[in-house]
Amino acid sequence: MISVDWKYSRSKDIVPTGESWLRDVLLAGEQSTENFAKTFLEESFKGLWTPQRVKNMQALDDDTIAYGYVCAYRSFAKTTQLWAKLVKNTCYRMEPFTLFCGRTFDYASSQTDNVKSAVLSTPAIREVFGDMKPTKYEGTNPAFSSKAFFFVHPKTGEPYAFFSPKGGGQQVNGSLVQLMNQMYRPSLIAVDDGEDREDVQNEELRDKYNRWLYNALLPCVSEDRPSSRTHRWKADDKDPRWKPPWRVWYQDTIKHEASEMANILQSPEWVGNVFPQSERRKDGKLYTLVPEIITDAQVREEAARAEARGDLDGYAMEKMCLPQAATSDCWSKDLFKYYIDDKTTLNELPDTHKFIIVDPAKTAKAKSAFTAGLCVAVQEKERRISLRALINQRLHADEMPHAMFDLALEMNTPDMYIELTGLEEIGQHLFENAAIQRGLDNWIRFHWLDARQGTGGNYGHGKDAAKRARGSMLLPLYRCGCVFHVEHLKNSALEKQELSFPKCARWDALDTAGYIPKVMRELGIYWEPDDVRIANLHPFILDHRRKQADLGRRIAMGSWRLA
Repeated sequence: MISVDWKYSRSKDIVPTGESWLRDVLLAGEQSTENFAKTFLEESFKGLWTPQRVKNMQALDDDTIAYGYVCAYRSFAKTTQLWAKLVKNTCYRMEPFTLFCGRTFDYASSQTDNVKSAVLSTPAIREVFGDMKPTKYEGTNPAFSSKAFFFVHPKTGEPYAFFSPKGGGQQVNGSLVQLMNQMYRPSLIAVDDGEDREDVQNEELRDKYNRWLYNALLPCVSEDRPSSRTHRWKADDKDPRWKPPWRVWYQDTIKHEASEMANILQSPEWVGNVFPQSERRKDGKLYTLVPEIITDAQVREEAARAEARGDLDGYAMEKMCLPQAATSDCWSKDLFKYYIDDKTTLNELPDTHKFIIVDPAKTAKAKSAFTAGLCVAVQEKERRISLRALINQRLHADEMPHAMFDLALEMNTPDMYIELTGLEEIGQHLFENAAIQRGLDNWIRFHWLDARQGTGGNYGHGKDAAKRARGSMLLPLYRCGCVFHVEHLKNSALEKQELSFPKCARWDALDTAGYIPKVMRELGIYWEPDDVRIANLHPFILDHRRKQADLGRRIAMGSWRLA
């Protein structure tokens, strides 16, 4: 039976036919890339169409999604599915200008070449849709590479679709092309495997990629914008051939806690899906999420092999869509203990050491980075560290001291330890001058911290190495149950950074807390002896301690000289 939509379809103009079976095939392919792939690209889709894969293909076909994404496990077939979508777009003339981006130019051009190859050499496509022989782009626009090309109409020879491959960070400004007597900006920007695995470990290179993506690549589209409320396009129900002005599609695995894929998952603008192959449940065991392909026993075997070669983090990223393995996390949620701070109690206890640690933003534009201030109370006899309050905000330089002074007044804590490496005397003057302005110079006590101390050991390279070192020295205090968070620190920046250690997206709050052991040492704060462990000391050590104690008593009595 012929679909009633035939007379309104694109297929009617592309392949005019009176054969009902062919009309049904063409309409099915036009309305669904899954149907198109099963019909025209069967050899490349012999794998199972799992519910996850079907759902991803439906998202690819949903033209109301302006910024779409899929984060899926390695071998999910996301690149193959995107390839099928691009081939279908070409056959049905749905996208005039596709800008395809990958981690390198060679990778991107290989993917667009795969589209070209499918359109040129697939017998069923050539038979039904004709010979859409690609032609090389001969323009002079530097935004286009020598690998850019057109597809042309099989009968008229007129170009109707343009493909331009780009590597991450390459020039994309001026991406305009003339087709069918009209100028087009990219109607589809597809980013597949955009970030390099090594580069993403470097904060500066991550920032560079982020700036390129949002300041260069995404602005290539037209000025049309989707709904600010739903972040979707509103389809024209009266026009069966409606297409949005543009779409962006981003796909990758999780390669780092602060990778672009991880950022996209947290952004309300982006609409998409996460498809892990396995998950760890409350009983601590791994379970498959695609039983059609792999069993529980097989995913556990894969994870065991990864653990044996010391690469559980790799398994978590590639198969579980997580930045690192749960079993290798340095911090876990069960290490967090909470209390209610009524301020009065801690302020009045005589054996309580109180201080505020400050890590000011150190950039040319202070408000582009976070300033962190952590209020801490340490009770030596109780072996307790109470994290009482946290400031973690983007502040102008003139705002930083006053925000910390307000915290000091609220918590009755005049001792302020400030990390000033990179600011030195200028930073000291900033805080001291502000204290004088506030009339607090005789109350606030400043102490200056050097971030360059204690950076030895195997903590990686770059400016994050010292932060990893300080964080790792803080962790033992959590493991021994000594650290307590005030209740409003639940799900705070500090806890999020601790849970993502050592691959933190940002370090400000955690790095501030990382100074706690250093400040404790400067104040001479050490835990009281453990009676149980003292009782189990080696006899030689016990005898030595007794002699020391006896000598101390004789000195106190003035009769320490032996007769």
